[in-house]
Amino acid sequence: MRICRVSRSFPPVVGGLERHVELLSRHQARRGDDVWVLQPLDQGVLESGLTLVRVRLGPLSRWIYAGRSATKLATAVFAARSAVVAHQLHRQRPFDLLHVHGDIIEVLIHMGWGWAGEIPVILTLHSGLNRRPLYRWLAAGLFRFVDGFIAVSLETREDLLNVGVDAGRIAVIPSGLDTDTFRPPSAEERQAARAALRLRDDETAIVSVGRSHPVKGHDVLIRSVAALGSARVFMVGDGPEEGRLRRQARDLPNIEFVGHVDHPAIVRYLHAADIFVLPSVDLPGVREGTPTALLEAMACRLPVVCTDAGGLRHLVRDNENGLMVSQGDSAGLAAALSQLLSRPQLGRLFGERNAAFARAREWRNVTEQVAAFYEQIRHLKRMRVSAEAWNR
Repeated sequence: MRICRVSRSFPPVVGGLERHVELLSRHQARRGDDVWVLQPLDQGVLESGLTLVRVRLGPLSRWIYAGRSATKLATAVFAARSAVVAHQLHRQRPFDLLHVHGDIIEVLIHMGWGWAGEIPVILTLHSGLNRRPLYRWLAAGLFRFVDGFIAVSLETREDLLNVGVDAGRIAVIPSGLDTDTFRPPSAEERQAARAALRLRDDETAIVSVGRSHPVKGHDVLIRSVAALGSARVFMVGDGPEEGRLRRQARDLPNIEFVGHVDHPAIVRYLHAADIFVLPSVDLPGVREGTPTALLEAMACRLPVVCTDAGGLRHLVRDNENGLMVSQGDSAGLAAALSQLLSRPQLGRLFGERNAAFARAREWRNVTEQVAAFYEQIRHLKRMRVSAEAWNR
């Protein structure tokens, strides 16, 4: 199958969406598909069957990750320019399917594909839908031009149903996992990882991985740290909130802001850790979907403490494979972390369950699910086009 994929971001930018787009594209190419990824960062053949096409944005390129208002403008410009490039490539050699990773802005600009009926349009939503009434009203109209939706969480599926998308056009397919890299450490690997972070044998390590954005709830974690005694907390990731968070934590010597880490190197922090924490919060314009960082921590056999935000409640079952607290509850978060720190055997039980859960989410399995959904949507598209032609 010849696939045109559109994503406003791509590695080397670090994030769940970027990693999802790269690994899905790689695995599709390895199963024999011809994948073309339109993104603003790179150009060339990444591997056999996988071609990167850089959509140039000029001065706007530096704004894409700068903040939400600038991001929306840059996203719209990128979507418009990528639509032109996609149509040019399609005229040279037709695609079988257009797969867009984004939201309503991308749909608005790319909906001509669905309206014209040439090829199926698939949209992957990587987080819950915006809750503002205007967004919901626009989505109800624009989403009619999308043939199929991939939701990365059950909550996102519910959002789509609530704006009128038919259930038959939705598949829930979470992000996959690189279980060759993200896996439980051997005793030697764990010892080496802890030594690299200068952790003593009697020290416990808590790790949080995620872009420093308000949706990640890092300020809640910082408020909870004072109650954790000597446990060391590593916050991995950079972003627009990093400066403010550093100022908030300046009197807490047991918090270490790691900043940007290349994705493969994140495993060192997970192998050294005793607990993974993700205190996310739902915001009006953005919510968690299925965070790749959380799944990777689970694959490394870590117990998890998180909030009930977004799609997290579908991954972590309280007192089964982790502990869940209310959003914004720093005291509750501190109590949950303290409970696992004082009961390492409970943490080991949660970690074993998480590792088993993660193995089923390996990227090869996810890629086959996506391929099956493609075929389903292509079949429905052919039937719909035939019916419309007959009626004319």
